[in-house]
Amino acid sequence: MMSDSTGIEMQVAAYLRTLGLTDATLISEVATDCLASARRRAAPGSEPELLRRALEEAQRRFNRALGQLMGLDKTGDDEQPLAAVRAAVLLGTPPIATDDLLCNPDASERVEQIRRTLPVSTPPESPLDMHARPLRFWLFKS
Repeated sequence: MMSDSTGIEMQVAAYLRTLGLTDATLISEVATDCLASARRRAAPGSEPELLRRALEEAQRRFNRALGQLMGLDKTGDDEQPLAAVRAAVLLGTPPIATDDLLCNPDASERVEQIRRTLPVSTPPESPLDMHARPLRFWLFKS
């Protein structure tokens, strides 16, 4: 029978695979580290909280690796640019390998690939002047 922590570790590993990791050894190491970190912060015996905290730790590590790679601010003020980078990596065509993001923070060859995939905002709208129109209410027609 599988223990609950093994099941949680497998769920964290599955989440890491959805983030684009493919190296089984790296996935296993990161999932184990995330689970160990979550155990220090979760209440004993609370498996749902342990799973939530382990997944949060995996996401935090992924975001930290992306932020460090792209040179984003570490204070958390760059939430929107980080979200754009994460979307570019996860939705990129062709897919961007994320294994080296976690184990090689100096993966500078990936920076250009990610920058090419980043969404480009459209120019701001330029609204036209609105002409004055008399208001006519249909309820007050005589």
